[in-house]
Amino acid sequence: IDIEAGDIFFSTAGKGIVLGATSNTDANTLEDYEEGTWTAAISTGSGTITPDASFKTGHYTKVGKLVTVNLHLRASSVSSPSGSCQITGLPFTTVNNDEYRFSGGACVHYTATGMDDEAVFIISISENQSKLTVSVQNGNNLTSSSAAKFTTNTEIYMNMFYYV
Repeated sequence: IDIEAGDIFFSTAGKGIVLGATSNTDANTLEDYEEGTWTAAISTGSGTITPDASFKTGHYTKVGKLVTVNLHLRASSVSSPSGSCQITGLPFTTVNNDEYRFSGGACVHYTATGMDDEAVFIISISENQSKLTVSVQNGNNLTSSSAAKFTTNTEIYMNMFYYV
């Protein structure tokens, strides 16, 4: 990275750090940066999926309106889960605009019930939400009835971003 004099300076209005601008403009001002952790829980249509206490803390980075979250989640016990499955506890609520719907990949480690070689978990989030929906993609079919796929020790690794 080649940084020259004048490429980075503090806003004269006290709003933050201005990047790559020759003038003090809001479009180039970084006024918000935050890092932290969040605690995931799992909600289902019925029954329960209990996260392992050692594998339910995610991390986040928020830069302006963009939040990046990651999580390594492991189910420690399951009790007849069925219906939809959500991962709750995100650190921020998404923007309330249906143009901003996001999905992210999730890697499943260990077994999940009824998941063949082509099936994957898909993680998505809708507008005005602080929870992720876990869906199952199997070939051309996408279903939100994913809770029954969890077994004890099912692990999900996920990383995604969304706007607030």
